[in-house]
Amino acid sequence: PADPARRAGLTAFKSGARYAALAAALLPRQLPTLFLEGHQTFRDGLLARWPRLPRLLLTSVGWYSNETFKLLAAEATENGAVLVGSQHGGGYGMMDPILSEAHERKTADRYFTWGWTDAQYPGAELVALPSPKMHYPAVRKRPRTGSWLLVSTSLYRYPYSCYFANAPAAHRFDEQIEDRARFLRGLDDKTRASARVRLHHADLGWGHRARLSDEFRALTFDSDPKPWTARAGDFDLVVVDHPQTSILECLARDVPSLFFWNPALWRMRPEAGPSLDGLRKAGILFDSPEAAALELPAALADPRAWWGRPEKRAACAAFCERHARSSPDWLAQWTKALES
Repeated sequence: PADPARRAGLTAFKSGARYAALAAALLPRQLPTLFLEGHQTFRDGLLARWPRLPRLLLTSVGWYSNETFKLLAAEATENGAVLVGSQHGGGYGMMDPILSEAHERKTADRYFTWGWTDAQYPGAELVALPSPKMHYPAVRKRPRTGSWLLVSTSLYRYPYSCYFANAPAAHRFDEQIEDRARFLRGLDDKTRASARVRLHHADLGWGHRARLSDEFRALTFDSDPKPWTARAGDFDLVVVDHPQTSILECLARDVPSLFFWNPALWRMRPEAGPSLDGLRKAGILFDSPEAAALELPAALADPRAWWGRPEKRAACAAFCERHARSSPDWLAQWTKALES
């Protein structure tokens, strides 16, 4: 249980910064008991389970969501262990800034990426490796289905610390929602009727389905519980309206794809520019929803031929090598990197 006397001491430190003073005032009510009253018991239990601390730890999200891992990593690294971080999603190595990436790179000794390296943030030694997440079996070529998939996203209405990036969070996400509607408005009735819309599983208070249904009453939604990546062959082409993990999954699976987003809403770092510009020049990535809508009918006329053009093949290969690298022997490469 909370100890009011101990918690009162949390406000004792002095700071001239207004933000620090506000944070200090919140600590007595907001700090979890695990980090104060329960900390010693928690630590004693962990050390009893781990009498010999690990010499190496690897994580992608443990430092956010696993309290046991956090304490184990702290105890082990204090005793000389090596902490290895790993990229766990899209946006890393691309967006500018993305503070979760900055935190992870500052915390780790080494950091495994999905192909990229840069000097954006100080800290860990970067090691470019193929991604286990991007290693997919080849998509079997199937007869034309006559349908295409629009993969959309959802971001929190209120930014939070472990994912704070130059993305359209909070009030600017209304612009992202409007861009999606502008894309659909730019399609003729036949093309729009063949769409299947895959919304993010978390609506987060935006009312995505209701907004779309109000304007596009004949729109069909894809609610299959299976991940869309497991059903990529069910669609002639995939459209993605945001630069996160979905675009990497499309390209790694070699799925005919078309992307669009507003660069003013999703700012990218200079090092990612060449690979993104390659997608633009190849007619895969567009900066406006209207331009993407104009390209879609031509792509749907013969998706495999459209996707197989040499300039698209080259652009996809270059992008994947940097941001969605895959390899059938990824496990051997990771093992070697961890042992070195």
